[in-house]
Amino acid sequence: MSKAFFSLLFLLCMLKPFAQKNSFGVVNYTVPADYQLIKNDNVLTYYKENNTTGAYCNFFIYKLMPGQGGTQRDFEYNWANLVQTPFKFISSPAMQPEAVLKGWKFLLGNTRYNDNGVATLAMLINFSGESDMQAICILSNSDSYKTDIENFISSIDISREIAGSESTQNPNASPDGTTSDNSIAGLWTVRDDQTLGIFNGNTKSTTIGYFRHGYLFNMDGTYAYYNKISLTRSKTISFAYETGTWSVNGDQLTITPAKGQNEEWSKSASGKSDEWGSRLKITTRKLETVTYTFGKKTSPVDHLTRLLLQYDKQTERDGKYNDTVLRQWAYSPLDKDPEDLPPGMKFNYMKSAK
Repeated sequence: MSKAFFSLLFLLCMLKPFAQKNSFGVVNYTVPADYQLIKNDNVLTYYKENNTTGAYCNFFIYKLMPGQGGTQRDFEYNWANLVQTPFKFISSPAMQPEAVLKGWKFLLGNTRYNDNGVATLAMLINFSGESDMQAICILSNSDSYKTDIENFISSIDISREIAGSESTQNPNASPDGTTSDNSIAGLWTVRDDQTLGIFNGNTKSTTIGYFRHGYLFNMDGTYAYYNKISLTRSKTISFAYETGTWSVNGDQLTITPAKGQNEEWSKSASGKSDEWGSRLKITTRKLETVTYTFGKKTSPVDHLTRLLLQYDKQTERDGKYNDTVLRQWAYSPLDKDPEDLPPGMKFNYMKSAK
């Protein structure tokens, strides 16, 4: 079996019994927070838009319909009629291999097309079974919604299993969707770069700069954490770090800080937001010992295996949840030293566990 097959199947076979799911047709799903709903007999539309930048993300969940005679035919029919025609483009999709969930065969395809000068993602997930089909379409013109899209996809499940079917499963996946490999040694980060963008031909200003934080988990049970915020419109750089120990017991990860501090730095004489000047101020940092529930999952969007941390409230280190429904943060692997540390500070590089 191909790696891409397991990546796609892994996400769609994940179960989250503690999340409140919605249902339409044969599909169960969880929509990320703050999305508005438009109900129609044929389709449910969940949408979110940034009125300042014009960035948006839409989830379209279509009703169960008679199939067209096979998995590939079903997908091609819905790609033409639910994606290409209404959104007025002709691009062909990049396809994932066919997979099976509770007896329902499904295909996923996606492409990017030009919508008034903006690169826009169009994705279709199509389920086929019992001579019927059901489609889910995702449309977004901004990478800022990537986490929402990944969390939405990973929540999808089938409510009606086809009798006598055997769904192919990831042999390394446990019932809660985590892999059997609980090693998290390596560097895991959140890197959010925001720049000027073009929407509908007009320049829109966003929060220009970048926000980066992450964990380095060493094999000897020690860790280092950092957080850097550098905005173009600010004269200073905010930086925080802490060090301590980490330990794993089953799916529980305990992080115990020993020391740390918050710092404020000037920018270099060049004025570039990513270049350090001198340290201006040090303040006391709140140190929190937290025991997370953790796991790893692979995204069909970019095929990265991310570290997921769950806790019942937001923490000093992790900040706002990536997924407010699951109370969860997602960290991506980084296979090089981060370029976000002040002069004199360095993390010992260790390849992330994948």
